[in-house]
Amino acid sequence: TDRKQLESQLAHMAFHDPLTNLPNRSLCLDRIRQALERSKRRDNYQYAVIFLDLDRFKIVNDSLGHHVGDRLLEFVARRLRDCVRSLDTVARLGGDEFVVVLEETGSYREVVRIVKRIRDAMSEVFPLSGHDVHVSASMGIVVSPAIYDKPEELLRNANIALHRAKDEGRNRFKVFNTRMLEDAIRLMDLESDLRAALRRGEFYLDYQPILALRDRRVTGFEALVRWRRPGKGIASPGEFIPVCEDTGLIVPLGLWVLTEACRTMASWQARFPETVGMSMSVNLSAKQLSQPSLVEDVERILRDTGMDPR
Repeated sequence: TDRKQLESQLAHMAFHDPLTNLPNRSLCLDRIRQALERSKRRDNYQYAVIFLDLDRFKIVNDSLGHHVGDRLLEFVARRLRDCVRSLDTVARLGGDEFVVVLEETGSYREVVRIVKRIRDAMSEVFPLSGHDVHVSASMGIVVSPAIYDKPEELLRNANIALHRAKDEGRNRFKVFNTRMLEDAIRLMDLESDLRAALRRGEFYLDYQPILALRDRRVTGFEALVRWRRPGKGIASPGEFIPVCEDTGLIVPLGLWVLTEACRTMASWQARFPETVGMSMSVNLSAKQLSQPSLVEDVERILRDTGMDPR
């Protein structure tokens, strides 16, 4: 009996999250696999998978401590279980990521009704260690009929829809469509191309004159980064700057822009007396401003390029 109890306990631990006692990723994927098999055998079988995470969980962890964050996750787990039926599955993948597998949904309206119930439950205050904590949740949804061979593919697409919901302002839900997958692949390829472009020196700067309106006198310049993509022409900054922001590439790219702009201005001032006293404006990303080394980087670039700090 003791051995059987130990085996049962080990099996439970292998497939459940120790903090919330919810099914873990392995058991979640198995439940999705079962839903896929049922959908292939039964013409009228419908299901949905909801990928959910908390929008401000990191703030709770950073400000109130990880022990309060753990209590919040336990509360979230209980509320999610209360929002669904006994035949549905609520799983925790890790961190603040949860997945809900809805069985026998019957209609899209039923899925939307449950999603709204989850959103309302997440918006209610969480009383934690003397603090009233407010969070919201973003959700990505995959609904049947959808043809998948592997549960991992379905989970990936729900995650893609989740990130689209976050991009549009958080506390939202998005239903996956194939265009989202195409966009995700395009962005991944674009990120790879951007990293290679930095190594190969494909970026250059345009210098936009800054004029005094009174007498049309040039008072300075603004350095604007451009990307000459081999075989594709000049890429719009609106296309690649947001990707650089999301991936952190904006930091090395921003330092390159600052270095190149200062080097150019210093050479102009040495060659053209009329440029002495003019300014060079360079845009900084908020991510650059958050770098602890920013001041030292600016000082180093000014020193290396010979640019007048004034």
